[in-house]
Amino acid sequence: MTSPQRTIAAGFLLCTAAFAAVYLTTTHPANYFDYSIRIGEAMCGGHLGMKEEPPSWLNEMVPCGGAYYSVLPLGNILSVLPFAAMKKAGWLDGMPSRFMASALAAAITILAFLLSGQYKLPLRRRALLAVAPFFGTCLWANVSYGGSWQIAIGIAVAAQFASLCFLLV
Repeated sequence: MTSPQRTIAAGFLLCTAAFAAVYLTTTHPANYFDYSIRIGEAMCGGHLGMKEEPPSWLNEMVPCGGAYYSVLPLGNILSVLPFAAMKKAGWLDGMPSRFMASALAAAITILAFLLSGQYKLPLRRRALLAVAPFFGTCLWANVSYGGSWQIAIGIAVAAQFASLCFLLV
């Protein structure tokens, strides 16, 4: 049986390593596909849609009544609202896709590590189960791409793991 201090240290190390791995390998995210941040900025200004016409590559913005709306789910927009507020305040230049992908990797890893604690497993096996959901699937490549749709997938997976932790841990 491992000590609680060793378990906490392993969880922290896994979380930090996951963040660093994604941050260092995601060099050119597609943060120009920033549907959610643009709508989030409009929401910070009291509007549900953008007043200005979006660039041509954001072809999934829907025009209606003189404004442009995103087809992304509201949950995705609300989850990036703090970043949109920082961008509107001038603290960010664009969508921080690299940071968001890294934070999602760290969150999914630590949540999976917490879930693995429900079983009597050696620490090595718990570590493997913690990194497998993000790094052992297509989630790493998907989230690291960095567009709004891909970040939404990462947020959905992290939310699913968080709900499992809430129910089981």
